[in-house]
Amino acid sequence: MSLSKPREQKSKNPAKKFIKWKGARLQGFFMYYDKDAKKDVQVDLSKGFIILDKDLFSITGFNDVEKSNIISNEVRTIHDKMVVKEWKDKKSRVLLDGPYSQLKSSVANSKLFKYTRSVYAYLIETGEMVHIQLTGKAFSEFLTSIENHPDTKVVAVKEICDGVQGSVEYKYPTWHYLREAEEEEMGAAIKEDKILQAYLEEYLEKGSSASSSPDGDPEFDASNWREFSLPNGQKLGTMSFHDIIAMRDMLIEAGDIDGKLFECVNMAKNEYCVAQDQWRDKSTRSGKKLGELSLSDLQSMLGALVSKDPFHTSRPFLEAGISEMILESDDDIPF
Repeated sequence: MSLSKPREQKSKNPAKKFIKWKGARLQGFFMYYDKDAKKDVQVDLSKGFIILDKDLFSITGFNDVEKSNIISNEVRTIHDKMVVKEWKDKKSRVLLDGPYSQLKSSVANSKLFKYTRSVYAYLIETGEMVHIQLTGKAFSEFLTSIENHPDTKVVAVKEICDGVQGSVEYKYPTWHYLREAEEEEMGAAIKEDKILQAYLEEYLEKGSSASSSPDGDPEFDASNWREFSLPNGQKLGTMSFHDIIAMRDMLIEAGDIDGKLFECVNMAKNEYCVAQDQWRDKSTRSGKKLGELSLSDLQSMLGALVSKDPFHTSRPFLEAGISEMILESDDDIPF
């Protein structure tokens, strides 16, 4: 900052409330965090709103292990640059960096990340501009019922439904058109949208260039962690899960968490965590599931795989299965 060239002030998002869907079995409601009251407040979207902008999206999520939030900048196309960060205790670090077209597989294959649609809307009842985040079933229902229809109608939540995925019970909203928007309501919504688009024009223009990737490399993508070379020349993808975890712990202890190495090691850890949940259902070429094989079978397969292709994406699933089976066999030891 200088006297002749003051630092530019960032424009503030004009939305008054940032609303999220809470879809756990005992929930089933929209809410926002009231900073003044320091608590979550439920919101009734059954009374209707007018959509201002529904084309932006981001990556969000929550890391249960680290108790941290996953956030990113909002973009309009899959070719716009995204910076996905983990946020905890007012500190952040980059997990993914690049256009969604390159990050899509990393997002889809990890339980950490959720594709999140941003819907800016004008609430009829309060006359406020709000920001609504939609993920999962809440978004897919919106996509089916509302996405490709005119924005001149009042949209509302129709009902709250029960859903089941595997053994997990959850709730999700369905959507419908409540009625045609009145002329006065449309006029107020258009006024709010002009404010929103002025903000988004600046945000989208500066947001991508303002976000930096690890070590200042705009082409760096931690999802390619297998190809990352260590100082000794070894590729990270040739290391076992236990060695990767040990390296991660060492980097954390040394405070070295801002570089590319930690980003790649952390991405590897996340992929292995996914493998730990899914390895039993993965099938071999013969059609057998890994969960049906013995420990010795898995160990033989891993040995053959590592000698032929140490970078193979099946490796995490084999290592996860072997680790779990060894732990199960240890449980039978009577001392």
